[in-house]
Amino acid sequence: AVLWAVIWAFIGANSPAEHVYISEHERNKIETSIVHMSSDNSKMKIPWIEIITSVPMWSVLLCHFCENWGFYTVLMLMPTYLSSAFEINIQNNGLLSSIPYIIMWGFNIIMGRLADYILKRELLHLTTARKMWTTIGMWGGALGFLGLTMTSSTTFSIVLLSLIMSLNTAVQYGYFTNHLDLGPNFASVLSGVTNTVSNSASFISPLVAGHILKDEGDKEQWNAVFYICAIIFFVGNLIFMIFGTTDVQHWNDINVDLPEDDECGIPLTTVKVG
Repeated sequence: AVLWAVIWAFIGANSPAEHVYISEHERNKIETSIVHMSSDNSKMKIPWIEIITSVPMWSVLLCHFCENWGFYTVLMLMPTYLSSAFEINIQNNGLLSSIPYIIMWGFNIIMGRLADYILKRELLHLTTARKMWTTIGMWGGALGFLGLTMTSSTTFSIVLLSLIMSLNTAVQYGYFTNHLDLGPNFASVLSGVTNTVSNSASFISPLVAGHILKDEGDKEQWNAVFYICAIIFFVGNLIFMIFGTTDVQHWNDINVDLPEDDECGIPLTTVKVG
């Protein structure tokens, strides 16, 4: 973490235009690929009321919370599940618990390239693509959780856990990037809000699971945990399917008066987004 912080301090920047080491070609490619975005959005007043009352924004936030619920349940409880339900020793448990993440890494690369291919070829409307990837990650994951309630096989359980985590990478090309669709000028703010709220699932879901798991060796109690995850995954994606959109929201379209020129005493420019 310290090494990353040092590297970021030297090479990080607020925007491509301010980056020291970026090439002109890369800077132009990034800046021209993002529409509806002001080159000086740091001076914009954040429209908090509009953001908080935005239905598409709420659909992203709730979907993010629901996705985090299932993700953190697996992340934090998988070793306990394998050791308690299947009596796997700690050495083998570490190896088996790592398998879903190794497979997830490979899936992430494959899905990323596929998502780019679909967008570049315009095979799907952007909204359809966002909802498709979110559905793969969350309804696919919900089926995986349901599958865990139907098996007592260690091997099949590892396969299903790997499936849940691997398919979950698809949400990165779904709701997870929807902030940039809704409000490019405030994408960092939107992402910060949804991440802050949704990450509460990282401690709420284990607390709920702990309340259910009075006996960690009882498969029926684990099934209850998995049923809850499946339902939450299903509901979260359903909300995004109904209310999610990639349309740029009206509150992103703001006139920005930049600081006045010191010599002339008049605004240097006025940027209208959209």
